[in-house]
Amino acid sequence: NTWKNDFEGKIIEKYPQVKYALKLLLKLGAKKSSMTGSGPTVYGIFEQEPKNEEVEKLFQRGDWKLFIARPIP
Repeated sequence: NTWKNDFEGKIIEKYPQVKYALKLLLKLGAKKSSMTGSGPTVYGIFEQEPKNEEVEKLFQRGDWKLFIARPIP
């Protein structure tokens, strides 16, 4: 996979909550999870929209702001 964020490795070493969020998105069914630029935004790409209740329930353990974004047709 050539889609890579070069900052991600160093950031997840220093901020384990970012690693947690990346893994959590994959657990929810994301095909890909990554960071934007040097952070602080973490995102997941899904083929099927996850149930909002599942997302909110799993992320409520942290200090997160959640946004569901859809591609523009």
